[in-house]
Amino acid sequence: RVVPHREHYTLVAGKKSHVDYRANEQRFTVANAAGQQLVLTLRASNDGLALRYTVDGPGRKQFKAELTSFAFPAGARAWLQPMSVAKTGWKRVNPSYEEHYQTDIPVGTAAPTHAGWVFPALFRAGANWVALT
Repeated sequence: RVVPHREHYTLVAGKKSHVDYRANEQRFTVANAAGQQLVLTLRASNDGLALRYTVDGPGRKQFKAELTSFAFPAGARAWLQPMSVAKTGWKRVNPSYEEHYQTDIPVGTAAPTHAGWVFPALFRAGANWVALT
């Protein structure tokens, strides 16, 4: 069930100080074989889409891996910055996020190092653009 979400808040700095945030929210509950539940909350607004995972209940919870992924259609293009390999470079300061972006490359292009890509990441599929941050 989609429900409207609205927040009002004031920023100390930024393009505007008073924010009136409106979005539509929907929650999905999934469970594993042991019956442990995870809630996926999606919020869509005119400015973007957000997702959040939450788990409730007693006891300590541990996520073993982050496997969230996004599937873009064939032919989609990407603007991505490679991640520096940790503790390399001048004075071993990497990752310092100073690598050059690879622009307008096919989605699915492997990163030049085993460290992968960093955020933000920009994608284009036809006339649609997606920024992941």
